[in-house]
Amino acid sequence: MTARRSTNIRQDFPNLGSAIQALSSRAKRLAGRLWTYGLDNRTNIRPAVGWPLWLVPFLLAAQLVSPGGLWLALAIALTLIYGTAYAWVRIQIAQLEFGCTMPSRLTMVGDTVEVQCRVANPSSLPIIWCEFLDSASLRFRFAANRVVACPDRASTEWTETVLCQRRGWLRLGPVRLRLGDPLGLMEGTRTFAQQHEILVYPRIVRLPECSLVQQIQSGSWRQRRRLQGAVKAPILREYTPSDSLRHVHWPSTARRGELTVTELETEPGVSMTVALDLENSAHVGDGPTGTLEFSIMIAGSLVAQVLDTRDQSRCGLLCAGSDNAIELFSPVQGPRLLWHVVHALAGIAPGEVTLANLLNRTRRELSQARGNSVMVVAAFPSSPGQVALMEAWVSELASLQQAGVACGVILCRFGSGEPDVTLPGPVETALAAFEPRVFDTSTVFEPVLTHRRQTTRYITTPFGGTVAVTEQELVG
Repeated sequence: MTARRSTNIRQDFPNLGSAIQALSSRAKRLAGRLWTYGLDNRTNIRPAVGWPLWLVPFLLAAQLVSPGGLWLALAIALTLIYGTAYAWVRIQIAQLEFGCTMPSRLTMVGDTVEVQCRVANPSSLPIIWCEFLDSASLRFRFAANRVVACPDRASTEWTETVLCQRRGWLRLGPVRLRLGDPLGLMEGTRTFAQQHEILVYPRIVRLPECSLVQQIQSGSWRQRRRLQGAVKAPILREYTPSDSLRHVHWPSTARRGELTVTELETEPGVSMTVALDLENSAHVGDGPTGTLEFSIMIAGSLVAQVLDTRDQSRCGLLCAGSDNAIELFSPVQGPRLLWHVVHALAGIAPGEVTLANLLNRTRRELSQARGNSVMVVAAFPSSPGQVALMEAWVSELASLQQAGVACGVILCRFGSGEPDVTLPGPVETALAAFEPRVFDTSTVFEPVLTHRRQTTRYITTPFGGTVAVTEQELVG
């Protein structure tokens, strides 16, 4: 009978549940506005334990039905207790202040960063407890939740220390400070919308001397372009299909009866464009040992290694991030480009542009630059889908090589064992033409970019005191 009656009520009033929920939410919003009346929108006050307040109207109703001093005394006592707790929180939360000091030095993956945080209490009431809450995303959160206390008309300072395990923006904020009264009946929250950020750069390491960079510089790379110099040499040789007709020596051709070209002296240095694969599905693993972060480290280190030479070498970067926009830094000389590249790699996120599409869309720019070479940095495939992606970009790279562009490959393999996927014969044969270099993500390299950092260490004396010792350490 009861189930049938409830079913009839639902049929007669199909929107009764939603109406009750809407009425309840309006009542909560109205109560929230009453608690925060006269305060800014950054501040919120609400009861931490609210059920005793519901006793006040029942006590007043009992006083009307059965007059007596007990009901009225209980109602007045509850009102005074909650009124005092509300006044305590309101006075403190309206004057609460927060500030922090961020380090201004260069920060790289693996560094430890210290941020000085400060909570000030200008009111005449002490803060029994204040919870520090960081609203930044878990991936980029800088500070952990913390509970501090603060005397009246004073401030409390503490140091947040974090190990930078990821490149990118490390954020502090928006910060929420939550406090309450001594009895724990009311609580207030104040939000500080300012965001403080630190850009964590990828690690720049020293690649082995047997890397392809050295092969290009020494001229031993067998895919290297011929006739890439600017000064003619007194050497004549027979024409080959890869030679340009601009270098044909016509008097010798007429005298010999066959096409003859003039050999050009090789330009000093290297002109290289590092093509980085940032397609999301082409990478495996997470963090510093994942192929994505490892590939970014290798690409930045490769640019630094080429620009560090003293033979007028030029280097550039080609990649596409999460916005699917192509980032192309043309090969130039000097260390200025290195910081532009490192800055771009620090904040870039993986996208949907495949490496094959990236090479295809920039084929004209890559092949028109005189003496340019392309070095691909990609992940070693670990699934059949990634093998298909490799087959596509290897085909594009072969087309660039046929157009006269010297090409090379550096592969980043996840883990330290044998790969789980075997490359098909045609893909392995086509890849072998570029003499690929394979690095495991567990490989440890020597850092290149280092800086000195001043740290303070506290030593306990035999008499129970502490001594602050300032030290200089080399960070790489």
